[in-house]
Amino acid sequence: MKKRVITVGIVALLVAGCAAVFYLKRLAEARATYCEGCMCCIESAKQTWAIVAGKTNGPVDIDEVSKYLKRGIPECPSGGKYTIGGIGEGQRCSVHGPMRTQWPK
Repeated sequence: MKKRVITVGIVALLVAGCAAVFYLKRLAEARATYCEGCMCCIESAKQTWAIVAGKTNGPVDIDEVSKYLKRGIPECPSGGKYTIGGIGEGQRCSVHGPMRTQWPK
């Protein structure tokens, strides 16, 4: 009887360990996807600012760009910092890397 209880306990720990690993992996993927969405929002606001300001290249004024985002410049859910590229350049997150979505030029 005691061996059966120990066996069940070991199996339960293994299942819980696998579930925790699965959960943490999915959490990291969700954060990366959210971060990508934030960088796309920044890109959209940057393009809107460029059209309104009549800019076709060069650096952007992040204070002006943030006016086109309802809640200001978004933050990475993993605590990363965004590097905002100029017009025609993508954003980069210090945790998740460069923006993967390519916008038409």
